[in-house]
This record gives sequence, C-alpha cells and structure tokens, in this order.
Amino acid sequence: MSDNPTLDVRKSNAVAWWIAAAIAIVAVVGAVALLSGARPSLAGAQAGRDQGRAEARIGDPAPGARLADTQVAKVAQAAAASHARATEAAARTGALSADATAQDASANEPAPR
Repeated sequence: MSDNPTLDVRKSNAVAWWIAAAIAIVAVVGAVALLSGARPSLAGAQAGRDQGRAEARIGDPAPGARLADTQVAKVAQAAAASHARATEAAARTGALSADATAQDASANEPAPR
C-alpha cells in the first residue's frame, strides 16, 4: 500500500469497475444466447395453445359449480314445497281431530240439572 490513501481508493474503484464490466459482458452474452435459441414452430405453438385450453377447461370449476348450484336450488325448492304440503296436511288433520273431539265431548256431556 502506498502512503497516499487517495491512490488506494482509486485502485479499489478501478478493480470494482473491471469486475462490473466482466459481469455485464457475461450477462449480455447469456442474454444473446437465450434470445437467439430455437424458435417454436407453428405446430408447436398451436399444440401449446390447445393444451392450455384443455387444461383451462379441466381446471375451471365454474361450469360444474353452476350446474351443482342449480341442482341444489331445485332440490331445496322441492323440499320446501314438500314440507309446506306436509305442514298443511298436518294442520288439516289436527283441525279435523279437534272437531271430532269437540263433537264427542258435547255428545258425552251430561244434561244440565
């Protein structure tokens, strides 16, 4: 090392610049090598698009989910209608039973004294 600290800083800066330049050159050479590689053929590109579409159809749960939602809604609607009919029938049966009980009670009631 020299007695002049400024000279040492300049030497270390020069080394850093040389390292940076070497890295930049390697990066440019690598980019050129990657970009100048084989281009896909038209058939290969079409096959890739077809495969992507097929995977999208398989992976898209929306159509199946919509169909399932529609079926669930129909089943729920049918169940609600069935429950309403059963409730109405039970209410009619209860009313008839109450009328029959009232008639029996009035027929079995002792005469007033």
